[in-house]
Amino acid sequence: MNIILPHHSVKLLFSRFKAPLDEDGAKIVSAFTVIMPLLWFMGILSFASIALAVWLFLNRLPNSGPIILLVGAWILVGVVQGSSVFYNWSMTNESLAHLARRLLSYQITGWILLGLVIGTGFAWNLANPRIVRAAIILGLYITIFLILSVLFYNVMGISRLPIPTPLGFVLAGDSRAAFYARAVIFTRGDWAISGVSLPRGVLFYPWPTGLGLAGIGIFMIAFCENNLKWRIIGHLGGLSAIIFSGSRAAVIALPIALAIYSFVRLPPLLLCITLFVFSAVGMVFLFCEINPLVLFEQTSEAVSHARLGSSIGRDLIYEYSFRGFMESPFFGKGWIGASVHPTEELPIGSHSTFFGVLYTGGLTTFTALIVASGATIITTFVKALQGDTTACASLSILGALVLFCYGESVFGMIQPCLIVFFFIGGALHNKAPLKDVGTWSISPGGGHGGMRSSLGGSDNLAPPDRTRW
Repeated sequence: MNIILPHHSVKLLFSRFKAPLDEDGAKIVSAFTVIMPLLWFMGILSFASIALAVWLFLNRLPNSGPIILLVGAWILVGVVQGSSVFYNWSMTNESLAHLARRLLSYQITGWILLGLVIGTGFAWNLANPRIVRAAIILGLYITIFLILSVLFYNVMGISRLPIPTPLGFVLAGDSRAAFYARAVIFTRGDWAISGVSLPRGVLFYPWPTGLGLAGIGIFMIAFCENNLKWRIIGHLGGLSAIIFSGSRAAVIALPIALAIYSFVRLPPLLLCITLFVFSAVGMVFLFCEINPLVLFEQTSEAVSHARLGSSIGRDLIYEYSFRGFMESPFFGKGWIGASVHPTEELPIGSHSTFFGVLYTGGLTTFTALIVASGATIITTFVKALQGDTTACASLSILGALVLFCYGESVFGMIQPCLIVFFFIGGALHNKAPLKDVGTWSISPGGGHGGMRSSLGGSDNLAPPDRTRW
């Protein structure tokens, strides 16, 4: 008779939850993406996405030395920021409970989560066709919500559409926790297209700017889709998210991402022609005495005047953030400060990754951030030069992220835009994309293309075509 000891039972229990194959990780992430609206309506999307990232990471650690160093570099950013928090806390009379709460903030955990997500994306090869299709399905959801929101906003006159969630009701006593358990479809917008007023979408993200960043990711990931119809759906979904978000950073970042993608994807001959054209344009500017810096300044002012109040508020935040950095240049102030506006929530150290890290973490955290960011961009760039479509798309997203770092707190967008960062990590993988897309597939199928949940089978999906756009 076989005797099963308690520790054997525990081991057997956990073994049933292990996903040892690459395709299992992709199935889990794609299935998670499909049910995102349900999780969102329940108010558990933020917490479920963190649990998913941690579970996948613990089930398979990256086995590549450079990737382990990359993951460690991002975790180090969070650790150094945490040290700054502890240093500043030690000079206050705050309780240990306050310290624990500050250590759990996204200013620390966001960078650590980014390291885990990149490592998870690499370990599970999460830049494969199944993940590409999942991102496009997410874009399709956003497009549907955009159409419905425009109707509610303009026809029914609804200026804000929150959805009560079960978890939000339970956490109503804790405003900070309840913020991440809420579900808001849209809020009042301040711009229009062809006379049609547009609301600002929120959807599966805590802030509209998170929706804009997700739109950049969806649009660029769609380039890795072989099926033309699904690729168009992905591009439309990404554009819908960018427009729906009302994010100026997203609107400016999309052309930058496209330029980076085009640059690394062009054959040598076309690349030389492109550089020649840019040189010719520069000569025209020179002979016509056109100052590109003046043009940029005028464009920047036009964008700022589009939402003047927001721009003034950001300028105040940046000014006070830099002052705080100069007062404590090495370790920063530890955490974000008071609001610069008496009624609006505009705390010092927010609305910018660069100014925010300088204010809260000083030069120590900022240096760690630059090292981790530079290592990620260089590693992806080297992979992109090898002609890898997924790496090219990932590099373009990273280029957009650099712009977002100026005007947004990126560390708070890791968890909401989980599939985008999974893709960035997966793009560093050396294995060919998966061909087997069986159970739980968002099936990038042969010539038909469609979404299905199967009980087996294979679609024999070919790897992305690396010779075409």
